Amino acid sequence: MIGLKNIFSSVVILIIICCFFYGISVLFASTDSPSGKKEVLTNIENKKIISSDDVVIMEMKLREDPNNSDIRNALIDYYYWSIDARNKEDMSKFRSHLLWLIRHNPESAVLGKIGPIGSFILSPDDYTKAKNIWMLQIQKHGKNENILANAAKLFEYNDREIAKGIYIKLKEKNPNCSKWPRRLANIYRREYYFKSDHDRKKYAKNWLGELETALKIEKNSWRRYSLYREIADVSLILNDVLKAMECISQMELLSDKIKKNNYAISGKEKCIIYQYDGFDKDDVLHSTYSILGRIALANGNISLAKRYLLDSANEMLKKRKGECELEQDLRLAKYLLKKGERDSVVQYLKLCKKIWKNRSKDYDAWIKLINQNTMPNFDEK
Repeated sequence: MIGLKNIFSSVVILIIICCFFYGISVLFASTDSPSGKKEVLTNIENKKIISSDDVVIMEMKLREDPNNSDIRNALIDYYYWSIDARNKEDMSKFRSHLLWLIRHNPESAVLGKIGPIGSFILSPDDYTKAKNIWMLQIQKHGKNENILANAAKLFEYNDREIAKGIYIKLKEKNPNCSKWPRRLANIYRREYYFKSDHDRKKYAKNWLGELETALKIEKNSWRRYSLYREIADVSLILNDVLKAMECISQMELLSDKIKKNNYAISGKEKCIIYQYDGFDKDDVLHSTYSILGRIALANGNISLAKRYLLDSANEMLKKRKGECELEQDLRLAKYLLKKGERDSVVQYLKLCKKIWKNRSKDYDAWIKLINQNTMPNFDEK
């Protein structure tokens, strides 16, 4: 009996092993034949969401056809949205594909989409490699706007002077395109927030200058709306309250032209919220209320400023689904706290806990300090 059981167990194991290898052989047979490969890849390309199983097949295909830019673009797009920094193998693949694409397909739209984030994804050594490759591409394709723009976007954080030089060149080459002064404005904005106090006013003025240049060129209503919003923000930084108020008035006028876009803030402001070129609608919503509150505060209307502070959180809770990962503007809360408006700020922070859930501990700590009559050290925007 024992012998029969052993034989039976051995047969079962053998069957399982055979089934496993048969499955593997079918998989490779379906992808090894020209028609099989085409069918698999066509199915993957037609999917809106690429699965991890698709990625395995695509990586296999890429080993056979390393010059296939379409597959690399799709893989980079997948890794960009699903990458876990703790997964060293996937990070290595992502970096490898990114470097290959910079070297062999520098005009790729995927590189433009990743943009400045690529400088954080790449290791220091890989960033140096990418920089060297981009500098060669710039020399070789100095008249190609897409290649120059892709290169400049990668340099926006770690090599701002190179990025600025490229954008200035693109702006001179195409003075009727608002994209390039807007990219320059982004760089000056970062310099304003990261440089010392001595330099900050200069960078704020440069930031404002590029935004105003873009506004003169831009014809699209909702892009102009976004520019007015940011100009209002910088104007308040430079203590030009009248200019900020003028911008809000222009935003109200523009809102009538773009009613079809997304959703509106109810009330006098009629601020239409939209998404464009890095401006997330929730970010626009929150920062617009912050601007309105800061204008009210500058005009001595504390009660209106408090209303805008609470509305900025309440409206976001109504509109968005899920957790918010956007940068938060805490300046209005900070200014109201300095005016002694503790209750309103605590109420606002409790609402924020429901939006920025990943910062729940920060809010709890700040609320505790406020209740102890201590000013929290809010992160600078």
